[in-house]
Amino acid sequence: MRAHLAIVEPVYADLIASGAKTIEARLSVQRRAPWGRVRVGDVVYVKPKSGAVALEARVSLVRQYQALTPARIERLRDEFGEQGRARDAVWQAMRASRYATRIGLEEVAPVRTPPVLPPAGHRRNAWCVLSGCVAPAA
Repeated sequence: MRAHLAIVEPVYADLIASGAKTIEARLSVQRRAPWGRVRVGDVVYVKPKSGAVALEARVSLVRQYQALTPARIERLRDEFGEQGRARDAVWQAMRASRYATRIGLEEVAPVRTPPVLPPAGHRRNAWCVLSGCVAPAA
């Protein structure tokens, strides 16, 4: 089991917490985490931008898509439906993406023990495997 940190817009953290958003989709032009790094059973810590780690969830589903086109991205958007809950502007901004990872989230709860994050100023991606983006615990 791996642990991951997902940094999201505060509105998405609220939707995940309420159970209205059960899918986290990550699209990119190049292969990068979570592509090939996340597995069913892993833990995802959810951190709103400019906030503290607020939630933890268990990964219930992982689907990966490659060689995407704008038309295929539109189909994915329809497939993810309300469970994905992304704004229209987000999907429009991702039209050039070539890769996507669909992550199902379950057992969402307030974080019990937050992970140790790197010091302020350390570059952190919006998704990372914790062993690759956090300082070791003291």
